[in-house]
Order: sequence, then structure tokens, then C-alpha cells
Amino acid sequence: MPELPEVEVLVRHLGPLLHNKAVRGVQVHRKKSIWPTSSRRMRDQLVGAKFKSIKRRAKYLLFEMKPTGKMPAFTLLGHLGMTGRMYLLPKKVQLPKHTAVVLELGRHNFVFEDTRYFGRLTLNTESLDALGPEPLGDGFSGDTLREALRRSSQAIKVKLLDQSI
Repeated sequence: MPELPEVEVLVRHLGPLLHNKAVRGVQVHRKKSIWPTSSRRMRDQLVGAKFKSIKRRAKYLLFEMKPTGKMPAFTLLGHLGMTGRMYLLPKKVQLPKHTAVVLELGRHNFVFEDTRYFGRLTLNTESLDALGPEPLGDGFSGDTLREALRRSSQAIKVKLLDQSI
């Protein structure tokens, strides 16, 4: 499973590559990967929208999208799961076997590939509500972690995997 620093590196890498790129088409190869969003809603909202910025929240990638016209901006949420990868691939190159979602960007495709299909690329952002403080932010410290661990009788490994502390 990609760890937080790897997700941060991916965000910094993809940011300049995707900035202001418009989505021209959406291919959903694995519906589970966009759940609970439907393929139709994915296409309806993403086609024509531009990537404005990419941020990270915990191990999630937040793609800030600006649709055409006066529609409000929205977030496309990505999570790599255990084996997910996100990258640009020239349109001429054959898609990998485990491609889950493709966003067509002109000469390149933005590919979300996931061998085990535990990752997500969705318009549903509810999973962010359950997250605790940002580990690399000002709201998190050794004292914060110690307090969260002190109040629990669970094993340390279980608590460290809990994204809500």
C-alpha cells in the first residue's frame, strides 16, 4: 500500500502535468473503482472540466476541477488502495491490463490502474469526513497522537492504521 510520503510525491508530480488540462472523455473499465458514482455521472461532470489543482489529504488525492460555464468547482477524489497507480500515458500507447479509469486529455490519457481494485477515483468525497487531523499539518503533534492512543485499549498497530485518530 502506498504510504503518505509516496502519495505526496505523486501529488507534486501530477500537479504541473495536469494543471489546466481539460477532460475530453471518460472511460470506466471497472465500475467498482468509481463507486458510488455512476459511469454516466462521471462522464457528465468530468467531460469539459479542467484540472485546477491537486492536493493531498491523508492518503487521498483531491483533484480540484473547474467545469465549463458558471457551474461550481468540484473535487474528484482519488485513493490508490493497495496497488493503484495514476499517471499520464500517450494516447497511442495501449492501456495496461488492469486499467480502471481513463480520463482522455488530448494527446495523453490520465490512467488510473489498479491490479487489486481496492483504489478509487470518484466524485463522492464523504470518506474525507471520517479522517482525523492531517499528519503533516499544524493540528497534529506527538501529544495529539499520545492522547489518542492513551484513550484506547486496542493494539498499537490497529490504532496506527485507524485514519480517524
